[in-house]
Amino acid sequence: MIVPLMLNPKQLTIRRQSQWRPPQNRSSAAGQPSSGAHGLSAGTVPLGHGLQQYTGSQPGSLTMIVWFDQSFEPDGDITDDIDTLQNWTCPTERGATGAQNPPRVTFTWGGLQFIGHIASLNVSYKQFGVTGQPVRAEVSITITENPPAVPGSNPTSGGIAGRRVHVVSAGDTLHSVSYTEYGSPTHWRALAEANGIDDPLRLSPGTTLLIPPSPLPGAAR
Repeated sequence: MIVPLMLNPKQLTIRRQSQWRPPQNRSSAAGQPSSGAHGLSAGTVPLGHGLQQYTGSQPGSLTMIVWFDQSFEPDGDITDDIDTLQNWTCPTERGATGAQNPPRVTFTWGGLQFIGHIASLNVSYKQFGVTGQPVRAEVSITITENPPAVPGSNPTSGGIAGRRVHVVSAGDTLHSVSYTEYGSPTHWRALAEANGIDDPLRLSPGTTLLIPPSPLPGAAR
């Protein structure tokens, strides 16, 4: 289903955020930090920290303010479009593993395309028709990035077939992800090996995990 926007967005912002963590200490043979080279004439120069190391990324977000306006139409009514947007904030039906996912939407404006789910929706009605139907509204929408799963590769191409991705939420561990994806928490080692994870209890929200094929035949996918 398509919800058309008749007017240019009043405002559109894309936000992305990555996490970087520096080692607590670095070798004494390394160069001094800038603070050590200025202002410390004698004594111990602090070792500071080493190069920042990438730890993960948060999903990107798109925030926009758009208008729906049919006040110039004799029988104008924006109810269907607004109801569709509100329905897209509801989760999908439960899958085989019992998990519910947000409906995926694609925002397209000119050459810009952003795929995700509606994380926030605020509707401000501005005008109503003679029978009380809404004909004009200002809508603030936030879409959180949620791209489609990585499709399985063609086995003849040398790629790895059947792999998907899982975006980590707050509170997730490899055990809980294993239960969600495979129906059992015991397959967390396969997830750790596929993603090079040493600590299965520490996952950064927003990190994308590669989900390999089920370790055991018949396990939930």
